[in-house]
Amino acid sequence: MIIYGSYAIAHWFPDYYKEPFDIDIVVYDKALYNQSIIDELKLTNLPIEITNEDEAYFFKEFEDMTEDGYLNPTGLLTVKMSHAMYNYNLDKTVNDIIFLQKKGVTYNLDKLNMLRTHWKSRYANFREKMDFSLPANEFFNSEVQRYVEHDELHDALKLSDIPAYQKILENDTTVKVSKEKFNKLTHEEQIATFIEEISVLACERHYHKLDAKTAFITAGGEFLTRMTSGWYNIFLLDNIQQVFSFADEAHFTTMKRIMLYIKQQQSKDYNDK
Repeated sequence: MIIYGSYAIAHWFPDYYKEPFDIDIVVYDKALYNQSIIDELKLTNLPIEITNEDEAYFFKEFEDMTEDGYLNPTGLLTVKMSHAMYNYNLDKTVNDIIFLQKKGVTYNLDKLNMLRTHWKSRYANFREKMDFSLPANEFFNSEVQRYVEHDELHDALKLSDIPAYQKILENDTTVKVSKEKFNKLTHEEQIATFIEEISVLACERHYHKLDAKTAFITAGGEFLTRMTSGWYNIFLLDNIQQVFSFADEAHFTTMKRIMLYIKQQQSKDYNDK
């Protein structure tokens, strides 16, 4: 039986930024159910959410990260990062990840990937499947009406001499990212691949937002939960604070101009119908 979630974070870090509103427990083996611990936790007057072994048997892999019945910080960050590829309580999950990262907590990559294997089965229809083997014109041919070509946006919002995505494409025919090429970039160039793509996504899908930063954060959540997977998604989570705190005013001014143009074109298109 393991106590995890916000209540466990607050157990390890009394300066946790919010009061837990429930207590999450996994009973990965019914033989480990401990009523005395449950009764003690009930004294907090917080709701207790118990996940039983039929859904949480794989948490046995976290026995070595359990101390005094609580999942330790490394285990907590590992679980949080495994969940963060799904748009479910995403704001809270990301804030918890950043909080733990600021505390210097690390995660276990093997256990993270193990959890994601189970989440993919459990939440099979919750996350839109993206086919990265498609050519760009098919991959980006969504229901979104585009008033500026996708590649033109990349060029307008690039952070260096060429659009960042061009530095990491595996080939010229798909949108698949090359890990080998990515690893050869400097850290700042790697971060730029996320910032640039999120900025483009923000302009295409969230041009109606009041400001560019809000559009950027909204698109960042979509990019995390829909447009990335595997090692690239984990790298983004590893650096989520740096990406989400991006604050180049000149860049956001350019985004705002593009968003205004697209909004005007959309309005004109609507009025012409």
